[in-house]
Amino acid sequence: MEDYIYRFRSARSLLENYQELQKQSIYFAKLEELNDPMEGFKDIFWSGDDIVWSNLFRHYIQCMAHAFFFLCIAQEEHALTWDMIPVLDARPERLTDELRVLYDEALSEVLSQSELSECVQRIAARVQPVRRNELEFYLRNVHELAVPCVARVFARRKVHPPFLGVDESIENAKSKLAKVADSVHMVNLIEEGSSSGEHASERMFASLNEAMKQVALIDKYNGIFDASKRNSGFVFLSFPEQYVRNIERLVYPEWYTACFSKDFHNSAVWGTYGDRHQGVCLKFRVKKEGEWSGLTLNRVCGWSSVTGATKGDVPHPLLPVTYQSKFVAIDFFRSLGGVSAPVLNRDWHRSQDGRVSICDFGGDFSEEERDDFWKAFMVSATTKLKDWEYEQEYRLVLYGNVLDFSDKADRVANYDFADLEGIIFGLNTTDADKLAIMKIIDEKCQQHQREDFKFYQAYYEHATGRIEATELGHLKVILSKVASGAVSA
Repeated sequence: MEDYIYRFRSARSLLENYQELQKQSIYFAKLEELNDPMEGFKDIFWSGDDIVWSNLFRHYIQCMAHAFFFLCIAQEEHALTWDMIPVLDARPERLTDELRVLYDEALSEVLSQSELSECVQRIAARVQPVRRNELEFYLRNVHELAVPCVARVFARRKVHPPFLGVDESIENAKSKLAKVADSVHMVNLIEEGSSSGEHASERMFASLNEAMKQVALIDKYNGIFDASKRNSGFVFLSFPEQYVRNIERLVYPEWYTACFSKDFHNSAVWGTYGDRHQGVCLKFRVKKEGEWSGLTLNRVCGWSSVTGATKGDVPHPLLPVTYQSKFVAIDFFRSLGGVSAPVLNRDWHRSQDGRVSICDFGGDFSEEERDDFWKAFMVSATTKLKDWEYEQEYRLVLYGNVLDFSDKADRVANYDFADLEGIIFGLNTTDADKLAIMKIIDEKCQQHQREDFKFYQAYYEHATGRIEATELGHLKVILSKVASGAVSA
């Protein structure tokens, strides 16, 4: 591990929007806030017996019923998001008795359709593991049955006025689902006869899903479906696809990251993360203890019923990002570490009549299994495609088994000023921003009695063909003395 690590920032983030320099703060971002849309991607596959497959579809129907209920109540007035769907526990304790009865009845209404049961049995007997596109295809067809069934229950319970054509929609969906069940055998035959095996079926299902999406897009374009009704689109159109993405949270806990670079030499990195060379690069000293290398940050690390969130110094290892052509494959049903043991047993690895799935690991994780789980989690959190290799990224990873870091404020950590060795100004950093940064550093150096803080200026070195930096030696001395002289002029 290098002695120093680098973090590119815009001048706005340091001085204005978040005052990161004054507060010595580092923000742990959600994956959706990062540049790479494939960030955190998991190459998940689904393979198991009829118990886990039945429970997957039960879970899907329950989540969809929650979304449908919110749509009935809120209509289009309040945006419906996945944060409102209890993905981690589809039967949360906070449910009122009335809602529990409603959701149970809706679930029973869907599960009572024999075509669904037959389809689940066929899928459970798949020879090859089921991948994303195949699962999404099955869910889209189940969705066409589940929506009118749930709607019929909601109307019966006076949650919503009766929907037109519900009975006809149910019959049409049952007919389609029966054909889907019959097609599963054909999928097995295709894979047996193809040299590419499961990849052949995955391409086929990708094409089928894309065709369905095109039809939905055409319906929006022609006004058959009102595109302005976002919540309706959430429930009726995009739910199956979004569900496949969101159940990834069941595998590993939600995590957040702060990104660093191995060095500061890449012009493209300056252009992207250094605000087109108008920003700066923070140079941190790496702490090393034995084989451990990282930074110690002051952040939320506990909770008190009296004072609320409590903070303390927490060592964070700097993890190198690995760049690969493929992501690591993850067995969904055998990797459900993001849910509690009671929920795992009740909703996933046990049937309704008490049978135990072959995917069950036989009780609590052993210490070795627990270590393997977290190692696999870290591999998943630090793997990107080779396209991003130029970044030479290291990252800090934040997650909570007990603590909830969904609030942005709880994901802001503070570093020790002694760990900030220096600041590199970009090629286009303005004098105004340089002076503002110097003033803050001057005050902090006096407060912490430091005389070793360094400023650097980035420049293009034609001999190496990359960005280099030269130390601004005159600014290394106590800045308050310099500020009254040449700098102020």
